[in-house]
Amino acid sequence: MTVNSNYLIAEVIDDMMLLIGGRCKGETNFSAKCYNDNENQWYLAAGMNVHRIEFSTCVIKNLPNSSDYAYKQREKLIKEIREKMLEWESK
Repeated sequence: MTVNSNYLIAEVIDDMMLLIGGRCKGETNFSAKCYNDNENQWYLAAGMNVHRIEFSTCVIKNLPNSSDYAYKQREKLIKEIREKMLEWESK
């Protein structure tokens, strides 16, 4: 997968690079992508219902109230993400 974007955000989480939002060829990006350095593979992490551009993020280790912000049905989310990744890989 070629990533040709600007104004995106990159974070490293669990040894993977996560690229969120941005613009590509004048179009706003509604997706997040992961790069796995060990496999040299790109994956579609998630689609977003709102585009993200020129924003900020942070990764906080051991946040005591992280469950307040976490997806309440994590197992379902992981399954959904995996299904989207498999669908994206098959294209």
